[in-house]
Amino acid sequence: MYGKDSTNYKTKSRSLGFNLKENEVLREALLNNDVTAAQLCNLSVQQLASNSRQKERELHVSKGIKASVVDLSNDKFASDKYRCSRCKGTDTMYEYVGGVRDIGKSETWGSKDASAAQVQVSCVQCGFQWTQEPVVT
Repeated sequence: MYGKDSTNYKTKSRSLGFNLKENEVLREALLNNDVTAAQLCNLSVQQLASNSRQKERELHVSKGIKASVVDLSNDKFASDKYRCSRCKGTDTMYEYVGGVRDIGKSETWGSKDASAAQVQVSCVQCGFQWTQEPVVT
């Protein structure tokens, strides 16, 4: 199916592992032989998603919103601005986690190594998390 393209194979296997952990309906369908292994491998990321995630995506698409606030209670935002280094996906969630420098550690005002604001990014597809400077568009 993937031939010599091991990156796509790894991405698909990570996506399957993540979605089987998170999607109880999919997991039960596989265990009850309602979905075969071959069918499972051919499902898209959207088809692998849980019902709640599918409804959330449909709602965003119906409103014409590609990147929007998903959960205001914890200030996490959905975005396609960040690319996961593990699975190369762009379906991510991010939140601001820093930007204030410890004054005790600073040597001089305006030093070049001053820390900028940071965002904690989570890949929706594979669950990988990392911290980086915010992407400015």
